[in-house]
Amino acid sequence: MRYEDQDVIRFTLTAEHIKLLRRAEVGWQDCETGAPEIDPKRPYGNSSIALDVIAILGWSVPDDEDTARYREVCERALRLHGQTAVALEIVLRTGSFQPGIYTRASPYARKWWRQPVPGVDGPLAEHPPGSPTERLRRFRDRAALNLAKAVRGLAGQVEVFELAQKDLADAINDEGDEQDARHAPGSDDDGY
Repeated sequence: MRYEDQDVIRFTLTAEHIKLLRRAEVGWQDCETGAPEIDPKRPYGNSSIALDVIAILGWSVPDDEDTARYREVCERALRLHGQTAVALEIVLRTGSFQPGIYTRASPYARKWWRQPVPGVDGPLAEHPPGSPTERLRRFRDRAALNLAKAVRGLAGQVEVFELAQKDLADAINDEGDEQDARHAPGSDDDGY
């Protein structure tokens, strides 16, 4: 069984996911150099995963296994079990078992952020450093700063251009004054 939405960038971590993770049977896989694992055959202690999930979460299920309602509850339980892969990734990456909506930048990003909940986290809840919202705010601030620098730079260039234009106008006027002085009546220069 594989959870189909492991590449999600937005996930709602619920109290149900957390209950399941807290009841997971964790052991040591002695393959290669070894690593911790959740028992793939009996993740919650028994081999009937759906019935374990139903029992852990306290759901009611009809006694008759042949009913559509029984199958529906079992499918929901297995779907929730499949989601524990993403739920586990979130609690390990964030270090928190706090329910909420979590996002990441892409399906391949390793970092998850919990989105602030209005009325719960307060109106001015801070976004953690590196979160998409925080990165967007920093990008906006950097763009505004660069724009201000560019405007100051252009203002300086306009000032330099205006000074050059004035110098050129003065030079043209000075040249004109010299020519007028050479051609003025009574000047020693006859203009040739």
